Amino acid sequence: MKIKKILFLASLSLGIVACQEPVSTEAEANAEVQVESAQAMVESENETDNLARVEEIEAFSFF
Repeated sequence: MKIKKILFLASLSLGIVACQEPVSTEAEANAEVQVESAQAMVESENETDNLARVEEIEAFSFF
């Protein structure tokens, strides 16, 4: 009877631990924010470059 209780409690605790979601640390959250801001900066720079190219092309057009 005692062995059954121990096995039951062990399997119950393992089941609870297995079902928990991993807790995200503050460092992981900060890293994600930094990656997102870097991607936004790259997209912004690309957009600025494209606008500059359009202005150069418009400066050369005769119409």
